[in-house]
Amino acid sequence: MRRPAAAALSLIVTTAVLLLPAAPAHADEPGRLLLVMDSSGSMAEPAGDGRTKIEAAKTALGEVIDTLPDDAEVGMRVYGSEVFDRSDPGACEDSRLAVEIGTDNREELRAEVERYQPYGETPIAYALERAAEDVGDSGQRSILLVSDGEETCVPDPCPVAERIAAAGIDLRIDVVGLRVGGKAREQLTCIADRGRGTYYDAEDTDELTQTLRQVQERAVDELEVNGRPVQGTVQAADAPAIGPGSWVDEAGEGEEPRHYRIERRIPGSTLWAGVFMRPETGTTQLDVDLLTTAGERCGSGTAQVLTRYGGERGWLLADALASEDDEECAEGDLLLRVAHSGFGDPVSGQPYQLVVVEEPPAEQTGARADDRPAWRDLGEGPRQQVQGGSSMDDAPEVGEGTVTADIVPGEIQFFRVPLDFGQRLQARAVLPEATDYAPGHRFLHVQVLSPVAGDADEGGPTDPPDGQTGAVSGGGAAQASAGTPTVLWANRSSVLTENAALAGDYLVAVSYTDDDNRPTREQRPLELQLGVFGEAGDGAPTYRSSDPTPTPSASATPSTPSAPAPSEPAPSSTTAADQDQPDEPDQDGPGRGWLLGGAAAGVVLFGGLGVLTWRLLRRG
Repeated sequence: MRRPAAAALSLIVTTAVLLLPAAPAHADEPGRLLLVMDSSGSMAEPAGDGRTKIEAAKTALGEVIDTLPDDAEVGMRVYGSEVFDRSDPGACEDSRLAVEIGTDNREELRAEVERYQPYGETPIAYALERAAEDVGDSGQRSILLVSDGEETCVPDPCPVAERIAAAGIDLRIDVVGLRVGGKAREQLTCIADRGRGTYYDAEDTDELTQTLRQVQERAVDELEVNGRPVQGTVQAADAPAIGPGSWVDEAGEGEEPRHYRIERRIPGSTLWAGVFMRPETGTTQLDVDLLTTAGERCGSGTAQVLTRYGGERGWLLADALASEDDEECAEGDLLLRVAHSGFGDPVSGQPYQLVVVEEPPAEQTGARADDRPAWRDLGEGPRQQVQGGSSMDDAPEVGEGTVTADIVPGEIQFFRVPLDFGQRLQARAVLPEATDYAPGHRFLHVQVLSPVAGDADEGGPTDPPDGQTGAVSGGGAAQASAGTPTVLWANRSSVLTENAALAGDYLVAVSYTDDDNRPTREQRPLELQLGVFGEAGDGAPTYRSSDPTPTPSASATPSTPSAPAPSEPAPSSTTAADQDQPDEPDQDGPGRGWLLGGAAAGVVLFGGLGVLTWRLLRRG
């Protein structure tokens, strides 16, 4: 599928880098990316900004190399670099592996980019065949082809790309064309389509570098599970101590639990804990419990995926809970226990993220809302082009109005919206109708997460214009809507509104999933309409005076969700504490991975009722 001209080489390079090398921690092998670069004589032609195409490519590649993660397995192959003319022997086999795929080859890559010069012919098919050998026959593999023209030899590269991609679902071929048109563009687009990849246009150096900076924060297909590594224990007595902030661990084997001891810093505080992941299965369920050290239950919840629609994995598995306000649960440390419930498939060894917030005790709490708010129409409002983040940590802050971005099947994007007490959020995702898209069903899904990664759209506004999931057929339009209740301290007393009881940063998660049988990377424009309603600070609680938990700096990692600052009687959206920042935090975590996917309306309804029924039973 062809991408509009606003895209660039650097976008697809960076996207491929973000997607492949950071394979999940439990994967057998890390992903591999091979850059296949055109070194033909036509690369000496102008790029549209006074520079040549080769200069534009070298600039973009230089930036990519400077930002490669340490564990990214990347290599480089060039074609048309040694034999000048098609009539010369070997011209149609003129391709060499300039830098072998690896993680310790950055200086070699820089040196090869420096030597990169226009010279010979364009043997694309031969270069792709050799590239398939370079990336191997297992694991996540990506070939990125860069060309400014069509094949000058035989065979036709389109059937070659199709044969290569058919070797495994974990291999794809993305293509970028440098100022190409006509037959050359048709051929390069065909290579991307047959190779289950995306075609991108690139016009000039400025476009390349600008788009590179924009997409450095974007990760296709994956949620980054970020935080400080921790290893929970099977036995509660051996549980490691954790505090407010973000933490990463792996699920136990089978139904084996993982225990963590949450250290309380403020007497009488409420401890909030959330867990989320992207499971590799379509049907599964986790039990999440807060317990006293003596084993008394202070809060319980469940996170589940009931079925799978689209993509190769299930969608969000998330839950958040707070300690109940009684004497035993309001004093001393608490235990957080996470375990597979026995329902559905196990998630053994798969990474998940824990989020912990400590909220000081409140003297005045305010009342609950009498009724659910009604959905209000969302005008278009100010338009802002912002590419969504890949996790809670890198979600860009956005305000009211319409956010425009690009999205591909299999991708989830996060947008951060601060909410104070007295405010509520509405979000509506729209995929405009498109043409020339391959047939097949896809699903658009929107969801709102609380500052502790809980599902905050339960108990939201009545009569939204769409469901949370919209089905897409081919290039048809789709809409999906979600919204929160008004954020109030007293919301914690209801299972429907408990995840809208903290002021802070709420996340709008938008996913676009493809069906299982036709993986693709076709890119589509996304519009996200946002509205914030209510008076900031209205009905805010008054917190008791106590030593505040320090707020991390903007550069601190792992990032933490927001929570009220205990020293302010009527707090706005302030950041929760993280007293346990590592000296050199590991931003990679043990892996990436989850997909907020779609489901038919009946299944979504069944899933919501299942979660609600389970919670009510657990609380009974």
